[in-house]
Amino acid sequence: MHMYGETYENNLMYYVRIGYSNDKKKPLVVVDGGIHAREWISHASTLVILKYLIDNINKYKEVLKKIDVIIFPVLNPDGYIYSREADRMWRGNRNLKHNKLCGVDLNRNYPFKWKNDDSHCLIYPGRHGLSEFESLYHSLFLNKNEKNIKSYISFHSFGRFILFPWTYTKKKNAKDYNDMIKLGKKMANKIKQYNNASYQVGSASKMLYKAYGTSLDYIKSLGIKYTYVIELSPPYNDQKNGFIVEDSDITTIGNEALIAFNETLFQVYSEL
Repeated sequence: MHMYGETYENNLMYYVRIGYSNDKKKPLVVVDGGIHAREWISHASTLVILKYLIDNINKYKEVLKKIDVIIFPVLNPDGYIYSREADRMWRGNRNLKHNKLCGVDLNRNYPFKWKNDDSHCLIYPGRHGLSEFESLYHSLFLNKNEKNIKSYISFHSFGRFILFPWTYTKKKNAKDYNDMIKLGKKMANKIKQYNNASYQVGSASKMLYKAYGTSLDYIKSLGIKYTYVIELSPPYNDQKNGFIVEDSDITTIGNEALIAFNETLFQVYSEL
């Protein structure tokens, strides 16, 4: 486990690195969760992946000799703590200097196609790109390792979508579009086989909406081939708050994330 920075409220931020050491920098497969505080199933799903890797390390031995897996379980620790202790629906971080009601949406605070827009409380992007400690320290890791990162999945909730760049525009496709959609469909098909959950696959702006300063687009701008946001179960339902997941569903949804992760890991391995 590695500490990579501190939050606005001075909580330490960690990632976990899993792999067999060797003498050279290895390719990396990276996942994260919890950039939005209230999306608890995203945090939990990264831990499902982590536990499965540790419990089944021998099954991954040959892969992990050549690839290291990086897991960021909680990109927004301050917000997550606040969502558990005070406001279950809290989304942003806890820097309230310029937006007392919502904090900063870290997933609008990355410097690629960042947009100065304070018209919506929940998606306030901060004073400038990387104005927040949480996104800044995350970006430093990304910049340091960009040549080695071969895939990146950011888990969110909810809706059952496998999304790839771009988020900021509908007018052009990102590099590696065909490869990303092909792998995304493989993920969706394997999840469908597991529990009949239907995930839709496509570019984020076309499947959902346009957004600026997202981690998805920033990571893709660094040249990382397989770059995804996965909006986990449950599906959209107007009668139910999808951010609230029953305890009995955590393992099932976590396994959906694990399936997507495995497809990505072995795809990267096959291309080495």
